[in-house]
Amino acid sequence: MTKPFLLLTVGVVSAACERMPTGPSGPVSTIAASLAESPACASVSGTLLLQFVGSDGTHLFFDGAIQGELEGTLSETIEVVPPAASLPTVIHVSGSSQWTISGGSVPELIGRVVAFSVTGIGVDAGELGHAFHSTVVAGARSGDVVQQEPQPDFFPYHGEICP
Repeated sequence: MTKPFLLLTVGVVSAACERMPTGPSGPVSTIAASLAESPACASVSGTLLLQFVGSDGTHLFFDGAIQGELEGTLSETIEVVPPAASLPTVIHVSGSSQWTISGGSVPELIGRVVAFSVTGIGVDAGELGHAFHSTVVAGARSGDVVQQEPQPDFFPYHGEICP
């Protein structure tokens, strides 16, 4: 009687094991599949052609074009501390920037609006220059872009964006 019971138990366990899925399931497998299908991060660089469009005394507003490994347009709002009336001095800035990508070497970004949170410091451009750090907050998985040492008509940019 013990032998048939043992054989029946082994048979039931074997059948159950054959029906068990292998590997992760549910949300874990969905996330893993999503990451596996995601494009790699891309190094990007180029220039931002910015045009000052106005100020309300505390905020500076810019529109412009993106050229280089990303192509498109941008709109930027920067809060200046201390207020613009005290310029030129060392300034601390924070704000936001929206890049509408229409072309370039990262096809996964074409057609997207990538939003950044911007922070930085600056001294009158004739003195030491500026450095701004932008972190992706929407429109891509992640990324960081640095804008530094502006020229009279443009800001060079470089960084990495993960579509």
